[in-house]
Amino acid sequence: MANTGIIYHTDYLEHETGNHPENKKRLIVTMDFLEKKGVLNRPEIKLFSPEKAAIDTVALNHSMEYIEYVRYVSERGGGMLDPDTVVSDKSFEVALRAVGGAITAAEKIRNGEVNNSFALVRPPGHHATHGHGHGFCIFNNIAILSRYMIKNWGTKRILIVDFDAHHGNGTQDSFYDTPSVLYFGLQQWGIYPGSGWYQEIGEKEGKGYTVNVPLPWGTDDESYLFALRELLYPVADQYNPEFILVSAGFDSHYSDMLTSMNISSVGHGKIMETILDVAKQKCNGKVAVLLEGGYNLNAVPRSIFNVLSHMANLGEILEDSSPKPDPKTREKVNKLVSEIKKVLKPYWTF
Repeated sequence: MANTGIIYHTDYLEHETGNHPENKKRLIVTMDFLEKKGVLNRPEIKLFSPEKAAIDTVALNHSMEYIEYVRYVSERGGGMLDPDTVVSDKSFEVALRAVGGAITAAEKIRNGEVNNSFALVRPPGHHATHGHGHGFCIFNNIAILSRYMIKNWGTKRILIVDFDAHHGNGTQDSFYDTPSVLYFGLQQWGIYPGSGWYQEIGEKEGKGYTVNVPLPWGTDDESYLFALRELLYPVADQYNPEFILVSAGFDSHYSDMLTSMNISSVGHGKIMETILDVAKQKCNGKVAVLLEGGYNLNAVPRSIFNVLSHMANLGEILEDSSPKPDPKTREKVNKLVSEIKKVLKPYWTF
């Protein structure tokens, strides 16, 4: 059995967005890089081609009115769902296959074909809400997958870790009032979409099951990993997830043009190493990773390689040089973590 599944389809390149930051070159350079590095031929890796998701499956998390609107815009040649979100003539069908890629990623783990998986899908999803596309996202792949698992597999506790630099507002909104999904997001504070403050902790039965870590500008590997480990380990230990899903955004890289974080490709690998460690302890290593953002075409393939290396035990990490840690930033992160613990104290023991 291979260690890790990679889910990919060339149809993902048919979501045409022109010179938009979220464009098909992200996947082209990534797949070319993985092929050049020999990853796709390694015995630890198995490549899977996903089917399109059914409309009824997408409707688990989105209104039929919105789904049909996306179909309408796409069939008429394309348009904009919001000022940032492009729909081309094939985007509707590609978005269905992106959801299918997410489901395939989890199914291959559940069936025992791989230990974990990485779905290299587009369009991304974590900003898409029940009735609207936002922030480059059409359908919320990870939220739909979560609802699919709850409905069809009887899964009761899913942990979503979102390390995209932009807050996954659509995912948070989908599960804000339920304990069935614990949303754990680390994001740069003060940028799009403007949500994800640490006092956003859920409501009703879901209170305490949303954990936000709004990190300051310039957060580096060391400070990021400190926050992740200080908060994720105790919360996951008590939540006891059956499955971990990851919204993997690489726009926190220090070279990304849309953010101001200082994470390196090595740091992205260590973030995944931490998540894998939690999964090993709590859910037999079951982790399905879905691609979200990340827009520097040199950095994204290297970060994905490092993430896959940890997932599949490939034994190689690609180094890069990140800015030196700033003691003042670390002080801010230390204070932030303390404040988050105070807010979450009624729900979790730290």
